[in-house]
Amino acid sequence: MIFLLDTVEHSIRRHHLLQPGDGVLVAVSGGADSLALLAVLRHFAGVWPLRLHVAHLNHLLRPGAEEDARFVETLAGAWGLPVTVAAADVRSYARAHHLSLEAAAREVRYAFLGRVASERGCAVVAVGHTADDQAETLLLRLTRGGRPGGMWPRRPLGSAALIRPLLDVWRGDLRAYLEQQG
Repeated sequence: MIFLLDTVEHSIRRHHLLQPGDGVLVAVSGGADSLALLAVLRHFAGVWPLRLHVAHLNHLLRPGAEEDARFVETLAGAWGLPVTVAAADVRSYARAHHLSLEAAAREVRYAFLGRVASERGCAVVAVGHTADDQAETLLLRLTRGGRPGGMWPRRPLGSAALIRPLLDVWRGDLRAYLEQQG
């Protein structure tokens, strides 16, 4: 899957997502997209001297979420990467702030990622949004009459930058990459 790595590298260079030596906080849910993101960034960490730190937030919304947290913690340990795992009561936050669960989860997650990035000295927070997510965002905004446009490859997140290095990659290609990597 060299083309996938080439596509991601092209996106990183074109949008100036990473610089050699960057501290990168990698948001890993335990799902395929974020695992592929971590695997790809781990590859690039050897090419460009990146300092990776894994972050996982359990939103306490579904059974099995604790298993995801343990899986992410175990994987990070096996790959020799530092990891921060936390939990947040998103349902209570949603009620207290009169938000949908999705909006509350997003707010809580990005606050967590910004805080951990600052604590760990990471200038960049990487998330695993793909071309599929970009297409869904565009369609939702069009159907709801919102502002046209999709997700930005890079945007501010507190004192860090939030980056989406997989925006030019389709989910099916990421899954094939993961299968190939074992």
